Amino acid sequence: MKIYAVFIGILASLIYSCGSGSSGSDGGSGGGSDSSSEQKTLSEALNSELSWTTGFDLSVSTEEAATWTGSLDDTLSEGDGVAARSGAIQKGESSWIETTVEGPAKVSFWWKNSWGTFTHDSMEFLHNDAVVASSNKFDGPVVPKEWKKVDYDLSVGSHTLRWRHSIKSTDKEGEIGGTIWLEGITVTPTKSFTEVLDSPDLEWVSDTLTVAEGCIDEGECAKGYGQITTTLVGPGKITFWIRVSSKYNYPDGFFNFTIKDNESSEEEISDRYRADWLLEWKEMEFEISEGTKEFTIAFPKKNYQESIGWLDKVAYTPQSQ
Repeated sequence: MKIYAVFIGILASLIYSCGSGSSGSDGGSGGGSDSSSEQKTLSEALNSELSWTTGFDLSVSTEEAATWTGSLDDTLSEGDGVAARSGAIQKGESSWIETTVEGPAKVSFWWKNSWGTFTHDSMEFLHNDAVVASSNKFDGPVVPKEWKKVDYDLSVGSHTLRWRHSIKSTDKEGEIGGTIWLEGITVTPTKSFTEVLDSPDLEWVSDTLTVAEGCIDEGECAKGYGQITTTLVGPGKITFWIRVSSKYNYPDGFFNFTIKDNESSEEEISDRYRADWLLEWKEMEFEISEGTKEFTIAFPKKNYQESIGWLDKVAYTPQSQ
């Protein structure tokens, strides 16, 4: 049976590389040219100058068969007719491509698959090894061969982005999976937290929050989950506006506000508020004692992106001693 499975994998690779581009169930392009003229680099296929690497987790298939390649595909009107296409893999296997980008930035891309939703195949978009979008996490079903655009915000720092095709193990020997197409990746730099929080004298650090629109006065602000931190020199007073957006009237979790002395590492203030108390914008303020302090806001824990914290209009006023 293993020899048969290997033969099937090789056969699938030959069919893919020698296909004339007919619009069949395997997702071939409609260009009608031979494989040599269709081959493009991943950078050409993805409309990007980013550096790309590929990886595999294979048990039967060969790396040659599983490798992502550039292929003609004229079904995406927004693109130039060239897309990256996943290779042939079998049950229990996966293949991926990845790149590294610097934030803050907004990443956008188009993708589609050949199978829809109810299948053993899965297409996933990962940020620093965490799955943030997949064929099972869309607003509505994933329609086979229908392009879908994804936008994703990145905070300050370096970020590893991966697009992965995998197939769950099944009882079906030698099952060959479908295909993923990926196109039009763009990385657009965004403003820093210092700019959008209206706090020119403060430097903010967060691995999870991002810059967002639609805030107070229809401007930009910070949103997300996790923590955001800045350094304050007291005495003084910090004020800011904060809220949570949620599908539910009573989202789980709390906002935590912590002020820690940098010299002694002792927490001077540690307050928390129920997230449902902050469903509307509220102004808050904290007194900062003398010395250098670390001020941290911890937003509610991420819950399938349904509860998101928002921060805007930060002002720090030093006080004379």
